[in-house]
Amino acid sequence: MKYVVFKHDATDQLMPVIFPEHITHADVTIEGALPVSAGFVYVDSRRRVTIPSNIKATSLDLGPKDIDTNLIRDTLNNSGIYAFSADPNVQAIYNNIISKA
Repeated sequence: MKYVVFKHDATDQLMPVIFPEHITHADVTIEGALPVSAGFVYVDSRRRVTIPSNIKATSLDLGPKDIDTNLIRDTLNNSGIYAFSADPNVQAIYNNIISKA
């Protein structure tokens, strides 16, 4: 599958969108948000999320960011709003929580 992570203009919230591979990355848009990263995502039968770091979305000229794997995993697991904050302070707290889980 493919994905694009958008950052909302007004709230700075991160919004990942996952879609089938026959759709072009650039065709996926969210009003009021800009794409900040994109790539390909694979989920295995144990729900482990893998994002190849060497494959970028050429139509957007964007590649994956380090946080994308956790962000998409947490989206699929319905982990709550803290996973989507672009605020580095909130992300530090969130990363500390998930590292202990």
